Amino acid sequence: MILEQKKVQDSINDTVEGKTSKIPNDKFETIIYEGCEYLVYKEQPDNNKALGFMAHKGNCSNPIHNHFSN
Repeated sequence: MILEQKKVQDSINDTVEGKTSKIPNDKFETIIYEGCEYLVYKEQPDNNKALGFMAHKGNCSNPIHNHFSN
């Protein structure tokens, strides 16, 4: 039973909602979701409301964004 609860909590923590729940209100944080970096500004303490601001970082370190032009 406890192992099952841990699996559920781990899967919640891997979601955007789970990651943003740890961000303090009125603070900027960077989260990694599906290999990409996102800048998040959280305005509301409740995950059932709008976050405030979330945008993909222009300098994301995910290798799929490494475009070299010659």
